[in-house]
Amino acid sequence: MKTKYLIVAALCCIVMVACQSNDPDKNTGNDNKTNNEVIEGLNDLIDGIGNVVDTKTLEDGSIVMTDDKGNTITKDKEGNITIVSKEGETILIDNSIKEDPSAAKDKWYNSTWKSAKYNEPIPDMNYRKRQFVATLKEYGFVVEEVNVNKDSIEINIDDSDEYTIHFRNTTASLQKVSTSTHHTYNGTYHFKRYDVMQKTIGDGEIRYRFEITNNDWGNYSADLFEDIYEYNYDSESYIFVESRGIDGVGLEKDDAIYTYEGYDNNSTKEEVVSKDVTTTYFNYRRLSNTQIAASNNSVSYILKEDDGSTPELDVYDLQGNRLISLELVSL
Repeated sequence: MKTKYLIVAALCCIVMVACQSNDPDKNTGNDNKTNNEVIEGLNDLIDGIGNVVDTKTLEDGSIVMTDDKGNTITKDKEGNITIVSKEGETILIDNSIKEDPSAAKDKWYNSTWKSAKYNEPIPDMNYRKRQFVATLKEYGFVVEEVNVNKDSIEINIDDSDEYTIHFRNTTASLQKVSTSTHHTYNGTYHFKRYDVMQKTIGDGEIRYRFEITNNDWGNYSADLFEDIYEYNYDSESYIFVESRGIDGVGLEKDDAIYTYEGYDNNSTKEEVVSKDVTTTYFNYRRLSNTQIAASNNSVSYILKEDDGSTPELDVYDLQGNRLISLELVSL
């Protein structure tokens, strides 16, 4: 009988030990520790990460956490992290990213650079046409000028990418904002129309000829030629010898030369059709006082600073192709 009681007691102990190994409180503690480590690491990189309020483990081993600020944080089984913010921004941090808060701070630390915006001069597309009309007048052609106005409603889709790089101690974030904007412009275009009243002028050895041609592609052009004649005493008349092209410009189909004189914008309607914000993290190291190497598991770049009146930072791929130009916003 005593032996029977001992066996029962032993079995009870085994069951108790087995139950303790599957204690949900203890597993939750381990999960919380893992979650806290992830959040602590993210706080070194990103502002705005809150406390985890929900955690799920997916079949593929990924852990999906939701914090009290509306962020969804997914860590896959390789340790790569994807964050989708409440506003819809996607943040990518692969398992190579290591921010070292104790690293020495230099001029790059905490600096922010944004896409450089250049105000390039708009070329005068009418210069050649105006020069051509002036040549016609110089040789004696009669040119009539008429002001023409044309009301217009134009709808354009403008796709643009803007970049922002922010440096920490040993990591940098590259944010790309891709925006598609629907613009509706209601306005009036102003043109000047030039009609050439004569086709030829002159009656001696040199005559000038205004000619309109249409090539095989349906493009029209206005051309000015200098025709050379010689006087033939036998026939007592001028005989054509050769023709030299002097100048020429593109022409509209109605045989008139038009120059653009301006545009009055009566109203503009702007609607953002789509906006995608993605931020990718890189490790970076200083190659010199003006160059940086940045990389993660997927791609590598070389960044070169141009210290002009406004410091600029150009991003190159490893083949030397310049991809992005940025200017300093803040230090």
